[in-house]
Amino acid sequence: MTTTVNTELTEYTSPKKNFPATMSKDAYCGIAGEIVDMIFPFSEATKEALLTQFLVGFGNIIGRKACIRQAGLHHCNEFLAIVGDTADRKGTSLSLILDLLHEIDRDWTRNQIIKGIASGEAIIHSVRDPKENDEGEEEDGANDKRVLFLDTELARLLNTAARSGNILSHVLRDAWDGAYVLQNTTKNSPARATEAHISLISHVTREDLSMYLKAEDIANGFANRFLWIATTKSKVIPRPKHITWEHEKDILDPISNVIKSLGLKNRTFDWTEKGGKDWDEWYHEEDRRQSKRTGVAAKMMARIPPHTLRLAMTFAILDGASLISDRHFRAALAVTEYSSRTIQWIFSEATGNQNADKVVRFLRRHKICTRTHLRQHVFKNGTTTEEIDSALISSRSSGSADCVKQSGKTKPIEYWFATEFRDQVEALINDYKEPEA
Repeated sequence: MTTTVNTELTEYTSPKKNFPATMSKDAYCGIAGEIVDMIFPFSEATKEALLTQFLVGFGNIIGRKACIRQAGLHHCNEFLAIVGDTADRKGTSLSLILDLLHEIDRDWTRNQIIKGIASGEAIIHSVRDPKENDEGEEEDGANDKRVLFLDTELARLLNTAARSGNILSHVLRDAWDGAYVLQNTTKNSPARATEAHISLISHVTREDLSMYLKAEDIANGFANRFLWIATTKSKVIPRPKHITWEHEKDILDPISNVIKSLGLKNRTFDWTEKGGKDWDEWYHEEDRRQSKRTGVAAKMMARIPPHTLRLAMTFAILDGASLISDRHFRAALAVTEYSSRTIQWIFSEATGNQNADKVVRFLRRHKICTRTHLRQHVFKNGTTTEEIDSALISSRSSGSADCVKQSGKTKPIEYWFATEFRDQVEALINDYKEPEA
C-alpha cells in the first residue's frame, strides 16, 4: 500500500516560478486546523506559515514532558524557516500566532521567547545550569529550560555561524537533536545546560538564502534540521480583523487542558495499530526515495522521517490523544511533503556546480557583470580558466544566466546577466559600472 495524503488544495496560488503547490488539507486537522481557519480569512498570510509557526511555538510550550522513543529520543522541539520575499507577510503571520500563544501561556511568552541569536554561548546561557564561580559562590541557573528563539533574519544567523571558530551551528544541531547536555568549554566562561528544550522560528528571503547558506551547512546536517516552508502574500485585505483570543474559549480551553494534563507527569507516546502500520509502510517508501535522491536534495531531505515523527506527536498532543493515530501521521506528512516541495523550489535553479551557483547568486544581486569583473569578484585566486569556463557554461545551460558580447577596444567584451533581467540588458550595458564586491 502507498501512503498518500489528501491532494485537495487550499484556496490560493502564487505567480512565482515553480512555487510549491499548497499544503494538503490533511495538515489542518483538529484544533490546529480550527485556529488556521479562524485566522486565515482575515489575514494576508498563508495557511502554511500560520500552521507551522503555531505548531513550533506550541511544541516549545510542551517542553520535554512528551517524547517518543524511536531511533533515539524525540521531543516536540522543531526548527522552522519561513521562506518568502520581502512583504510576503512573514512577520504578519508570526505576530498573529504570537498573539494566540500569549493567551495560551502568558508566563512563557514573557520569559521564554528570545529574539535573535547572538552566539552558541548565548543559547547555552539562556538555559544554563547553576554553577560555582571562581569565588566559590553558586550562580543561578535558568528557571525554565524551554526557549523559543525568533530570528526574522536567518541570513544574519547563517553569516554568524560561518565565522571561523564559531560554535553556533554545533550548538543548534545538538539542541535540535535534544542532546541531554549542551556545553561551552571555553576557558574564560565555561557553561553547560542539561535537558534544554530549544525551538527556533526564523524568516528568510530566497535570495538571502542562496547567498548565505553555505555548502558546509548542507553537508553537516545543519540545514536539514529545519522545516523549510515557502510563503507568499495570499490575498489583499486593507483592514484585517483582529481576533481577541481571550474570548475564544472553544480554542483556549482544550489547549489549556492538554497542557495541564502533561504538566502532571512525563508521557511517552506510541502508535495506534493503524497509525503504526501506515508509518512503517511510508518509512520503507521514504527510505527508497531517499536512496535515489542526489546532490543538494538528498542532503536537505535526509531528516524528513524525524520531522514527520515530531509533528505527528504534536498533532496527537493537540488532540488530547495518548497514541499517535493515522490521522495525526497524515497531518504531519502533509507538512513535511510541503517542506520537501519548498526545498525543491529553493534549489530548483541550482546548477550542481558550486562555482556556477556563485556566479548566479552574484548576477542576481548585481544584474549584470563582465567576465573580467566576474573573475575578480566571484572566483578565488587560483581558479583556472577552465574552471571559470565550466562555471559559466553550467550557469548558462541551467537557464539561470546568459551572455551577450559587445565589441571592445582590442577584443569583444562578455556581459553576463541573470536571465530575469534579460529585458533590461541594453540599458544595463549602457549604464554599466564595475559592481561592488
